[in-house]
Amino acid sequence: MKLRRWRLVTLLGAILTTFGLVAFYVDVAAHFKFDFIEQHYTAFGVCILLGTVIVFVGCIGWAKLRNSKVRAIMAAGIFAAPFFALLIGSPVDGINIHGPSAITMMLVLPFSALALILLIMAAAGKRRIDTLGQ
Repeated sequence: MKLRRWRLVTLLGAILTTFGLVAFYVDVAAHFKFDFIEQHYTAFGVCILLGTVIVFVGCIGWAKLRNSKVRAIMAAGIFAAPFFALLIGSPVDGINIHGPSAITMMLVLPFSALALILLIMAAAGKRRIDTLGQ
């Protein structure tokens, strides 16, 4: 696939993940007054799950077409994303293990794994074996 398509796939995954997380934070901020969110909690949870998988696949596809420097920058941004989401969401509910921040904390593991994969891809991309001089 072309670079533009991988970026769109990654963006779609990020939008789905953000949509699910924002719905949970809005529900807590509104003190559970929106029945729609409460009745469709599973759908919003599936948005987060699908979004995470789509981001994972999209970022790997996108990184395959980029150089090592861009891969390392992507890895740093992806590693920081769940922590940034916790920082943004903390005024709503704090760091509450029973609230939406727990779901955000669960994103740390797959996003850290993706960042590690991208760093490995960046390191592997730098090594070039010069067989012409031997």
